[in-house]
Amino acid sequence: MPYDPEHYLHRDTDAAAVSLHDCFASEVRYEAGTLSFVFADGFWIGTEHPANPLGEIVRTDRAMAAFIFDKLAGDNLSVYVFQRTLLGRTIRRQWSVSQLTDRINCGDIRLEFLYQYKGDCHRIVECCLHSKKRPYLYECQLYLPAKSAFYCWNNLQEDAKW
Repeated sequence: MPYDPEHYLHRDTDAAAVSLHDCFASEVRYEAGTLSFVFADGFWIGTEHPANPLGEIVRTDRAMAAFIFDKLAGDNLSVYVFQRTLLGRTIRRQWSVSQLTDRINCGDIRLEFLYQYKGDCHRIVECCLHSKKRPYLYECQLYLPAKSAFYCWNNLQEDAKW
């Protein structure tokens, strides 16, 4: 099961050593106060990470990032999608978490992580939603009131360098 951290060789809570930049989530699950993203093509591990002896930023194999919410804060989890109107205005629409998870898991859209801003008890993730239909790209923002996160992977791909 891809959502179980026990199925991975490495599990880390240090977000400074991991980058989700330009990585695509292929599956998403929200259950028991945890929002988990599976990255079929992995994510980036920095040079300072003890599991990276290569001296370069490299991509992992299949990986997972999970954000854990406390019971009260989980209600504040927000997904905002920015859409352009015919008049050129941009409208921010709020999606439910189930809308996001359903559309990603059925293959309708792909979620690309761009930037992550971390506060004491929350994260804001700037991302893009890639669609097979027009318009092909939507800007997106995730507000994650996560008290903690963990990142799991098995191996580094030595030939997949930044």
